[in-house]
Amino acid sequence: MQILCHSRPGRICRGGGLVPRAKRDVEEGVAAGRSTVVDPVLALTAPNGSLPALLKLWCNQPAADSGQAAGTMVEMVLHMLGLSPDEARDLARRHPPPPAAA
Repeated sequence: MQILCHSRPGRICRGGGLVPRAKRDVEEGVAAGRSTVVDPVLALTAPNGSLPALLKLWCNQPAADSGQAAGTMVEMVLHMLGLSPDEARDLARRHPPPPAAA
């Protein structure tokens, strides 16, 4: 966490890794009418800046409720990516499905 927290902005979402998939997901959301994003690449700058800021908060305030902060941040980022406030809240508060049995 300290490494990410002290990395230069943009390193996390640079051209490889999750960026192509995230861009595709945003484009699919727009095509399906779930998102109102005009520029998917520009829209991805929101989570690119939000994650390091959240990590910095946790480093500076270790007693903060990290679960609640992460959920609130997810909700805000989903809304910035064009989801309605209600849908962003619903998705951010959902519990992940249990892992599949191996």
